[in-house]
Amino acid sequence: MKKYIIYADEAWTHDFPKRYHNFFGGFLAEDKIFTSLDSDIKAILKKHNFRWEIKWSKISLKNNMLYEELVDLIFSKLAKEDLKYRQMFRDKRDHYTGDESPIEGQFKLFYQFIKYSFGLDYLELNSTVEIVIDEHSNVSNKEKLKAFCESLPKLLKRPDLKITIKFMNSRSSRCLQCCDLLMGAAGYHGNKMYNDRVKGQGRISRLQSARKKICKKIYNHFRYIDGISRNTLVFHWFESTSVKGNLKNRFDYKIAIWKFVPNNSIRNERWGNDFLFKDGTTKTF
Repeated sequence: MKKYIIYADEAWTHDFPKRYHNFFGGFLAEDKIFTSLDSDIKAILKKHNFRWEIKWSKISLKNNMLYEELVDLIFSKLAKEDLKYRQMFRDKRDHYTGDESPIEGQFKLFYQFIKYSFGLDYLELNSTVEIVIDEHSNVSNKEKLKAFCESLPKLLKRPDLKITIKFMNSRSSRCLQCCDLLMGAAGYHGNKMYNDRVKGQGRISRLQSARKKICKKIYNHFRYIDGISRNTLVFHWFESTSVKGNLKNRFDYKIAIWKFVPNNSIRNERWGNDFLFKDGTTKTF
């Protein structure tokens, strides 16, 4: 019997005039691997005398070298250990026509992310899975998510599995914070935030340049690990990873990306590349 943990978080869920949004990211591994990762993260933070939360939005010119070290550590673990990363997101080019509230929509997306992204139905017999996500103030939706996760063994036709969920303030979990870091980079890069300009700004700022460099580092790491684990030459950060006709690859792959397209959505070409400004906003709005 193996004990797995999933650390999962969401980002870029607020409404803003850019194409890619509703990012969900998560790591899956046995508990001992996360213990090792947490220890190594703390060593880097101690080296830099850094006591604050790891967040993409907190990258500055003073700490960008720290964040580069953290990125290298995360991907070293992904390459050498049995650690896996999954990321799901939505594209405004696929316009959702549902009418639920944004909060309800977030939780429904979390359902989909947990159920399908990690290939839980292919875990070893009698495995246990603890899902750790960031604390949330909406009690009703938390209870719904808890009930859903605990019913997954039945839904997946794997009654031998035991799945539980734990809500934790992300400030207390360095592993949850790493989810924020990778998702933050994805949203920043995909939405071309480095091309944003404030009034009077001509060129890219030093901070934008530093964050863009970290995005490139993360992308190159993704491409390298994806290449050696799936024998691919190209890594698509904003397209779904093919399972090559084998659903077990949802569990086996080191890294997998999922562009979630709801059934009740219509194509909105105004968010296609041909209609976007340099800063990632659409020309027709």
